[in-house]
Amino acid sequence: MKTIQQQAAAWFIRMRDAAPDDPLRGPFEAWLCANPAHAAAYAAQLSLWDRLESGAGISALTAAYQKRLGAARRRFIKRSAVILFLAAGGGGTAYQRWRNAPLWRADLASGIGQVSRQTLADGSTLVLGGDSALEAVFSRDERKVRLDRGEVIFDVASDGTRPFVIAAGPATVTVLGTRFVVARTADDIRVSVERGRVELSSGPFWRRRRLVLEAGDVAGVEVTEDRGEMLHRVAQPAGDAFAFERGRIVFYRASLPEIARTLSRYRAKPVRVAPGSGQAPPIAAVAEIANLDGFLAALPKIFPVIVTEEPGQTVLSTRR
Repeated sequence: MKTIQQQAAAWFIRMRDAAPDDPLRGPFEAWLCANPAHAAAYAAQLSLWDRLESGAGISALTAAYQKRLGAARRRFIKRSAVILFLAAGGGGTAYQRWRNAPLWRADLASGIGQVSRQTLADGSTLVLGGDSALEAVFSRDERKVRLDRGEVIFDVASDGTRPFVIAAGPATVTVLGTRFVVARTADDIRVSVERGRVELSSGPFWRRRRLVLEAGDVAGVEVTEDRGEMLHRVAQPAGDAFAFERGRIVFYRASLPEIARTLSRYRAKPVRVAPGSGQAPPIAAVAEIANLDGFLAALPKIFPVIVTEEPGQTVLSTRR
């Protein structure tokens, strides 16, 4: 195994005339910041090079090389000096700000009834369900998404230096390499994993609970007024959550409010539950997004539900 000094020398040779967008720059900065000893060893390499350059007996070959490198090498050394100063602890707060400074940002949204496919700057692909919205911000430290509403299929590109983290209200999803769905409503966050692993967590740091989900797992965070946030596993096929990508909505033991909220994201005329309506039995059904009116018309024939059309909305209530 190479010593730290040997690693520093190797990085110096690779990076001294590297272009700003060189693909090795990310791994180099990760190595540099991983350990103060790395920064010190690299600083020694820079110092040695500067002494050689400034010596009275510098050779014509070195002078020609310096001229060829020109401004590009000087910019690199200046940038490296800043990184070294910060990594060595000379500016802890400033260094953290530099690591967290946004490099790329995007606001993504889909309309009611619209399914939208998007690609992020790192190559991750997202499929947004109807009436969904999120903000994505990438920094040197992490790739972070804030899901404001709706449901999104995430197929996350691998990046060993930057975790992919999703914030959805009180829940946090940390990606461990996977394809999964995060669905958010006002009082529930649901995560369904198709492949790979994710960590779902919720609660303040002193009593934070965590669940690691693998392929086929479903879990949620339910927000209640009396008991706060409840992290729990859900006995539901994970594949149901991906159905909107194929033009379907799968309800599995769904409550009437859940059905109303989901249909409203895909239907121009919103669906509401009548105030004071009793609790209907859990509903299991499949709705075609292209024919939600047909689904609503058939609902009373299968379940004890009344569907009433009112100006500007469709109202669901339980049959007494």
